[in-house]
Formats: sequence, structure tokens, C-alpha cells
Amino acid sequence: MKKISAESSFFMKQLLPLLWFGFVAFILITMILHGNYTQLFAPCFMALFGYYFFRASIWNLMDEVYDG
Repeated sequence: MKKISAESSFFMKQLLPLLWFGFVAFILITMILHGNYTQLFAPCFMALFGYYFFRASIWNLMDEVYDG
């Protein structure tokens, strides 16, 4: 059987969300450590947006697809 799925599915489903939420966590921790509590809405919004974006468009894709 021939594999017809993309080779980048591991990156799209595993590494991209890890990079996104890691970046958001880094921004959030940096803002808290510097005492910038007035603008914490932005990283929280980015995390929620990323979660719903990944859930709607990437996490429901198949890992491997074969042409039978």
C-alpha cells in the first residue's frame, strides 16, 4: 500500500502546538516576573485562540493514510 499522507504530520500535530504554547507560556512568565499585570490578557487570549485553532484544524487530522 502506498502512503498518501503528508510527511509533516508529526510536526503539525506535535511540535507546532508545543512551540506555540511554549512561546505563550514564556511570554506569560516573563510578564509576571517583570510585574506587568495589566497586559496579561494578550497571552491568555493567544493560548485560547491557539487551543481552538489547533482543535478545529489540526488535531482532528489522520496521522497516516494509505491508498488501498
